[in-house]
This record gives sequence, C-alpha cells and structure tokens, in this order.
Amino acid sequence: MKLSGSLATANNDIAALESDIEALQSDLEMTEMHLLLLHTVNDFNTANLALSNGDISGAKVALLSVPKRIEALLPLIETVDAPLAKNLENRFKMIQDNLETDPQTAQFDLGLLAKSLLNVETLLFAP
Repeated sequence: MKLSGSLATANNDIAALESDIEALQSDLEMTEMHLLLLHTVNDFNTANLALSNGDISGAKVALLSVPKRIEALLPLIETVDAPLAKNLENRFKMIQDNLETDPQTAQFDLGLLAKSLLNVETLLFAP
C-alpha cells in the first residue's frame, strides 16, 4: 500500500511538473515574440536614422531581417490590431519601394510603423 501511495504521489508530481513545463514554454514563446517585436521596432528606428543622415544603403541593410520578422509576428499582431496585421506587409513593401525614390516618405512611414508596433507591444506585453 505504501508503495502505491508513493507511486500516486510521484504521478501527481509528474503531472504538476508537466503543467509547469507547458506554462514555461508558453512564457518562453511570448518572450521570444516580444523580442522579435522589439528587434523589428529597432530595425525601423535604425533605418529611420540612416535615412535622416542620407544613408539609403544603411537603411536597406537595417531592414534586411524585417520581412521574416513580420511574417512571424503577424498572427500575434492580428490578435490585438487586425487592420495593422492586414496591411503591415504592404506598408513595409511601400517603404522599401520608396527608399530610393522618396526617402522622406519612407522615413515618415517607418516612424508610423514603429509607433504602431510600440502600441501593439503595449497591448500585448504591458504589465
């Protein structure tokens, strides 16, 4: 009897630990998404700064990783700002198209997108 009681306790402990692992995994995934979001905002700000210094090449380099990040972030963004999620890729494409032809518009749009993503961050991750 004592052995079966110990086994039941161990099984309960395992179930509790598995539940803890699932919760921690979820927290880790959200933290990774938060970092991805912040890296994207940083890339927008870096490109914006490069454009303010007339450095179109620097802006392009700063934005190289953004398409993959946007793709990864879209499902999360959609949970709090569906219109932004729907238009984010197109808006970013317009920025890329304007880098050389209309850098001032690209710079302005980068600022708007950075602000939009910071609003998303507040909605998702504010304490």
